[in-house]
Amino acid sequence: MPASFQEILNSRPFKFIVGENVNDNPTEFLVHEEAIAQLSASLYALMKGEMAESQAACTIWADVSKETFERFAQFAYTGDYSIPKMEKRNRVALQKEAVTDDSSSDSYHRLDEAKGETVDEPEPAVRHIFTSKKDKKKKAKSADLRPSWMVESLAPMTDTDLEQGSVPATKRDKYPERHPRVHSNDFQSLTFPLLAPRNHHDKSCEPAEQFDPDQSYAEAFLSHASLYILGDLQLIDSLKALALFKLHKTLCVFQLDDGNAEDIISLARYAYSEEGGGGALDEGIGGLRSLVCQYMATNAVVLSFNDGFMGLLGDGGQLVKDFFKYEVQRIS
Repeated sequence: MPASFQEILNSRPFKFIVGENVNDNPTEFLVHEEAIAQLSASLYALMKGEMAESQAACTIWADVSKETFERFAQFAYTGDYSIPKMEKRNRVALQKEAVTDDSSSDSYHRLDEAKGETVDEPEPAVRHIFTSKKDKKKKAKSADLRPSWMVESLAPMTDTDLEQGSVPATKRDKYPERHPRVHSNDFQSLTFPLLAPRNHHDKSCEPAEQFDPDQSYAEAFLSHASLYILGDLQLIDSLKALALFKLHKTLCVFQLDDGNAEDIISLARYAYSEEGGGGALDEGIGGLRSLVCQYMATNAVVLSFNDGFMGLLGDGGQLVKDFFKYEVQRIS
């Protein structure tokens, strides 16, 4: 049974030192013990058992990067994790077609030849609109059409008006003696709009549903893969399932071509690195390596024209064996 919020909040702080083997710059994090310990039996033993780490309330995860641990901690507290913002892809060839100016448009553009980007020019100054004498007459005439009570109410009140009690009555007294009863139907229809989202991370956690050819997807792929590997190492099945779900959804949106094949190659190299762990395709279709191999086999024709992918196959190893199995099964 998951720990309650009160149990998490009142649990002792536990220190994680991460990233030393990733970038030679270890980072310390303090988290609530109960938030992490509830994720798996191995983490429970690490933090609340008889190990030295439990006694010291500190452990070292040297192979886990700072960014991966941040998403892992977010998952521990909220059940989800944010996807990193993708960076612009470096394009070798600049666009050669200039942007055609549209004289009928209010906005103007030019092509920055140094960067190959479209830059917005300042819009022309707005012309001042002057009111003609004819418009002024119309305005004065419309004022005369106002009801007499409106004209009178706008006139300043005199002392005589106050003495004679000619002050216009308002719709409601300042201190009414009796309020009408609120019926149940009226009460049910009351609305109280929220001033802030209940989940501040929901939009950042959902994979994009449309492909952006100008974005690099490598970091997004690797973020899901790294969390899957961490979940596999710490026996957190729920994290593994969530990471595979998001990675698969992103791969379905991704439109592979020779210009972005390196994103897939980076994912494959990482999944089959020593950090990737796992015994080939032992986990079946649900494993990280299986998902990567199936994607590569499905897109083998496009990848075959990429020198980087052919170099990856030339390195040999377990990746080649697994890829060959899926490719044979696909075409048979």
